[in-house]
Amino acid sequence: MYRVSNGNTFTGKADLAKPYLVFTGKGEFTKSLGNDWDFMDTVQGGARVYFSKYIGQLKAFKKPLDFEYFDVVTKALDLQSSDLIHPALQYGYNKELTRLYPKANNNAQKQYDKFIDFLIDKYDLMDNNIEEKQNYIDDIGPYLVVRAGLKKCIIPEIPQVYLSPIKWRKMSWAINNYFIGPYQKNEKGIYFQWVKFDINSLIKNNTDLSALYFLISKFIIIQEAWMDRPNCDSLLNFIDLIMEKNITPIDKKFIV
Repeated sequence: MYRVSNGNTFTGKADLAKPYLVFTGKGEFTKSLGNDWDFMDTVQGGARVYFSKYIGQLKAFKKPLDFEYFDVVTKALDLQSSDLIHPALQYGYNKELTRLYPKANNNAQKQYDKFIDFLIDKYDLMDNNIEEKQNYIDDIGPYLVVRAGLKKCIIPEIPQVYLSPIKWRKMSWAINNYFIGPYQKNEKGIYFQWVKFDINSLIKNNTDLSALYFLISKFIIIQEAWMDRPNCDSLLNFIDLIMEKNITPIDKKFIV
């Protein structure tokens, strides 16, 4: 079973001639505009069933995937129409914790507020707001892509599409696809992992760095929500590493 940031889940099978996906949950979603799926029915409990238009085995991917799959996602996103500015840009970056995980406790929100202020003051986070924008979803990554037979395609239900800075697409793909962390304190002094990817290739200035740290925090928040951990210990660990210890996910001393 796979889960996306709106709280909905999906699973798939290929018991019949054509693969199918079953989505459950009441989170707001958008139907992808590709021509790869046929909506079949809403069944018991409100589950939505989609059949692939292609014959063959269904394969849902696990990270990491090659960048060719990034192209599958971005081409599908380019078909969507949206005039909604990403909530972080419209309502404030610090509001992302409660948007993505309303059950996060007050201490987590307090520390997240400090973290966002830190990114604004030290890394020019607000400069992201004035950059050119394009379609974006929080979940850009391997869980949006399946293969039906030989056809690689995006899933038929995706979270809300927003407009965000162009660089957020590739950064979010890198985070959702290649990033692991933060690890707890350990003898080797390794706190982050990028699986076969050089994250520094995406960083050119402080604004890029602010975007990366913010998007990693968003990735961690989504994980906290999936695991239903209102204390947000992983998020607080990440904040502490960045703000207090200067241990960062771009410093080769601390990554593997």
